[in-house]
Amino acid sequence: MSLQYIDAGSRDDTTHQLSHLAARIKDLESAHDEMARVLKNLKVTAARIQNSRAPVSRLPSDVLSLIFEECHQSNPQWTGVLCLLGQLPIEVRLSHVSSQWREVALATPSLW
Repeated sequence: MSLQYIDAGSRDDTTHQLSHLAARIKDLESAHDEMARVLKNLKVTAARIQNSRAPVSRLPSDVLSLIFEECHQSNPQWTGVLCLLGQLPIEVRLSHVSSQWREVALATPSLW
C-alpha cells in the first residue's frame, strides 16, 4: 500500500513539474516572439534611415514619377515576356524598392 502511495505522490510531482515546465516554455516562447517583433521593427527603422541617406532619396517625388513613367514606357513589349519569365512588371518592381518609391509609384496613374 505504501508503494502505491509513493508512486501516486511521485506522479503528482512529475505532473506538477511538467505543468511548471510547460508554463515556463510558454513564457519563453512569448518573450521570444516579442523580441523577434522588436528586432524586426528595429531592422525596418534602420533600413529606412539608410535609404533616406541615399542620394536618390533626395529627388522630388515629381522627378521620381517622371523617371518611373520613362521606365514604364521605354519597353512596353517586355511586359508579356517578363510575365512568361516569372518576373514582375517594372511598375511593381519599382514600387517594391522602398516606402517612398511605393508612394510615388502608386500616386502615378500612368503606371497602372
